[in-house]
Amino acid sequence: MKSESNFLQDFDDASSMQTASEPIKPRCAMAVDDWGFRRGTELLEESERLRSLNIPKEAVVDFHAAAFEPDPRLNASCVDDSRLRFLQQLMETNEFQGSARFNTDALLRF
Repeated sequence: MKSESNFLQDFDDASSMQTASEPIKPRCAMAVDDWGFRRGTELLEESERLRSLNIPKEAVVDFHAAAFEPDPRLNASCVDDSRLRFLQQLMETNEFQGSARFNTDALLRF
């Protein structure tokens, strides 16, 4: 049977092993709501061509959101750092900025 001091030593050892855990990174690089996630997922499910490419569902959601969200926004982090960096660079281009403005203006006219 353990003495009280041994029990306390075990407790101290266990508590010293705990470290601050990193926050959980989002699966998607784009900030999407449930509806946006569902639209990207449905696109993948309905497209045999996309399914044949073996692209992760989250990547399809990200690129669909970048193309069709009226105000596309990136998350601060993502489990796939390379996809996050690619989308960040894409969204900084003049072409993307122009298409985003065009999409927003077109929606406002309706």
